[in-house]
Amino acid sequence: MSDKNMNYVARDTCGCIVEAIADKPARRDTIAEMMREWILEGLTVERVPDDVIRAEFRTCPHQGVQLPLTESER
Repeated sequence: MSDKNMNYVARDTCGCIVEAIADKPARRDTIAEMMREWILEGLTVERVPDDVIRAEFRTCPHQGVQLPLTESER
């Protein structure tokens, strides 16, 4: 596995990828903060290559449907 195009992903308890960020040295602080938030939310963090992102990162069918905001909520 090459380190050329790696990413960090967060998986929900169902196993679906629900968040992702590219592993780039210039984003070190942002990556650390995102991973901290993911862990506090109870998500599982993994480092994976681009092909995993392309194959698996979609809308999670296990999460509830998010309804659009009503006029009064905007």
